[in-house]
Amino acid sequence: MSLADGPLWTPAQAYINTKAECSQSSDPANCRHTRETWPRDYHDAVAGQYQGQRNVAFCLSTGCDMAISRDEVLGCAWRIVIVDSKHRELDSTDETNLKHFCGPDYLDETGQQAAKKEAERFLAMLGS
Repeated sequence: MSLADGPLWTPAQAYINTKAECSQSSDPANCRHTRETWPRDYHDAVAGQYQGQRNVAFCLSTGCDMAISRDEVLGCAWRIVIVDSKHRELDSTDETNLKHFCGPDYLDETGQQAAKKEAERFLAMLGS
């Protein structure tokens, strides 16, 4: 059993957008690619790996060409995790992404508070 399949984490497959076919996407090839790589990216994210967390955050915030079910709160939560984890790979785009995907264009005050709570939970599960 991998970390992503453990009892604390929602299974990776739960985030796949089953309500839409990739053929409906503006970029069907990218949609299919994202669906194929999502389990690995998610596993990497919950294992504490920087790039996996960035990929998961982006797809949860945007849907990645309809491949993943959008959840702006969780996308923001992962952005908080990335910045708070202080990965050595961290760069200025991470702070920019945090401000954008956790800002008022994506989340209202209630959503921002929910994202902070989720980020705290994720950080605790990650042992950070």
